[in-house]
Formats: sequence, structure tokens, C-alpha cells
Amino acid sequence: MVFRETDESRIIKEKTRVAVSLAMEGNWSEAVAINREILNSLPDNVESLNRLGKALIELNQFDEALEAFTKVLSINPGNTIAAKNINRLNWANANKSDITPSTNTSVRSLSAKFFIGQSGKSVEVTLSESSVNCDPSPGTPITLAIEGNTIVALDQSNNRLGYVPSKLSRRLICLMDGGNKYDGAISGRSEGALRAILRECYQDPNQRSKISFPPTASWDLISIEEPVQIEQDSEIINHLQNVDEVFETGQDSNQLVLVGASIQLEDNPDDNLLIEDLEEEIAN
Repeated sequence: MVFRETDESRIIKEKTRVAVSLAMEGNWSEAVAINREILNSLPDNVESLNRLGKALIELNQFDEALEAFTKVLSINPGNTIAAKNINRLNWANANKSDITPSTNTSVRSLSAKFFIGQSGKSVEVTLSESSVNCDPSPGTPITLAIEGNTIVALDQSNNRLGYVPSKLSRRLICLMDGGNKYDGAISGRSEGALRAILRECYQDPNQRSKISFPPTASWDLISIEEPVQIEQDSEIINHLQNVDEVFETGQDSNQLVLVGASIQLEDNPDDNLLIEDLEEEIAN
């Protein structure tokens, strides 16, 4: 028996493709609109709700984003994308008072959205040999400079704030030599030492198979579940054959839930990690 697509299902499928494309382009206002159109027809569509939540986060509409992700869990309590985003939004909300602009107007301070993002692309560490002469507020941006086989964190006045843990320093130095770029922000203090969130802000195309901060790795110190927001990397998107082929792939447990598509993972473990990054890139 041959099942034919209805006009409505074809329209929904096309709108879903448009919604994915808008997310890839970072066109968040239109992404909100198209996902809401889909939800008018399919109010319990968890993929559209997750996409809507992501777009609302990008527009700093955190309360509405939380509503979207909460509805996902009411429909599917096991949806990990929604659960992670709810945890991150609650974390950002709880730390609003800590993530405030610096009193130094020459220093760019970061908003709470910086601290909402994805695993594998960011990590929180405690800086060793933290300077006692500097007391940067949470949200203060930092730059990372290589010194021999270590990495030192500097504020925008080039004050030395402390060192990245040695194990992570060695890893990042290799990735930086390969073209990757990293930055970060102060997240607070722990027992007198400065804590910082580090993020991959640019991934060289030749490094696409390498994860900067493997979620299962230990960097001697803390790894967090509230990583930072990174800009979308179109090079990662290019790892997929194309959007049409993604949508034609059969439904599978290994799927990009958020974008409303599924892809068969290959046997290469690095590719599997890359696909996980892509899911987080668009979904988280």
C-alpha cells in the first residue's frame, strides 16, 4: 500500500526545513515565527518546541524559552535537550546577580546568555596561582595566552589572573596551534581561587573531528553542565551531506531531535562526537 503525503504534511515538512535553515543562518526572529506557525498546526511537536526555545534564548527571551522547554518535558519527560536547557536557564536565572556589568567601563562585561550553551565547546576550571591583586567580577571577559607549555588567563588590561590547569593547557595549545581560538569569562571564586568558563569561539576546519572539551574528560578540576553560548559554526553544519538528505533519512534513535531530522551515525567515533556537537550546536 502506498501512502501519499497530504497537503498539510507537505507544508509542515517544508516549514520544518525552513526552520532548520533559519537556525543554521542565525536568523532567530524569523525562526521564532516559523516554529510558532508549525506549532499552530502541531502544538505537541517537541522538535519545533525545542527549536523555538533555542531561538528565544538567542533573543534573550529566557522566560518564554523556559515555557517552551517545560512544555516539551510535559509531552516527553525523557527529552534530554529540553531538560538540559531548563537546567541552564535556571542556572543563569539563579546567577543573574553575579553576572553583572563591570564597574570598569573600559572592560566589556558579558551577559547571562554567554553562560548558556553546550558541552564539548566549553568548560569551567579553577585557575591556579590566581592573582590576589585582581578581583574581577563574574562575567568579566578573559583572553588566553600561551606561555611555554602553559596557558595564562589575562583580563582586558593584560593583568594576569591565573593559569589554566596543566592537562587542559597542553590540549588547548595543540588545538590553538592547529588554528582553533578560545576565550572565556570569569564565573566566580572558589576557596579564594578564581573560576573561569573557557569556550571554543572558533574551530579551524581542519580540527572538525576534534572536541575541545570532551564531556567525560577530567581537567583536574571542575567541568560544568552550564557551558557558554558559542556562535554557530557553519563548518560543522557542512559535515552533513545537505539538509534535504538529512530529512530523507529514516527515523532512528540516533537523531537530531531538535532540527526535526535524523541521520545514521557512522562507525567513526570522531564522527559520532561531531554529530553530538552539531545536535548541541543547534539545540542547546
